[in-house]
Amino acid sequence: MKQTICRLAVASSLFAMIACSDSTTTTAPATSTRSSASIGVASGHLVDANGFALYDTPAACTGTCLTVWPPMDATVAPTAMAGVTQSAIALSSGQVTYNGHLLYYFDTDTSPGMTNGAGVNGFALVSP
Repeated sequence: MKQTICRLAVASSLFAMIACSDSTTTTAPATSTRSSASIGVASGHLVDANGFALYDTPAACTGTCLTVWPPMDATVAPTAMAGVTQSAIALSSGQVTYNGHLLYYFDTDTSPGMTNGAGVNGFALVSP
């Protein structure tokens, strides 16, 4: 059975290209998801369970800000990994905090290890 496979290639934050081809096999694309299960340390800053950078800001992010800076939300406080203090992790109305700072992701950090949001609009990587 012949199947059509389409792949989305992101060229920048504003443009994307879709390429399709016919094939008899399928390969699932690698996906990276954000997780609030635990908080660890990588390269001297906080990351989630899958290695996505966590940011804070001097003022709370609301409204359209949340589309660029999605909050780290959870129903229970994440588990602290090596280098992180468990007692510093808490929840504030469902958003994860560290030492009282609300934690956010940056929408253009599309894979673990990226830190594109550092210094953007007052947001900073969170130190343990």
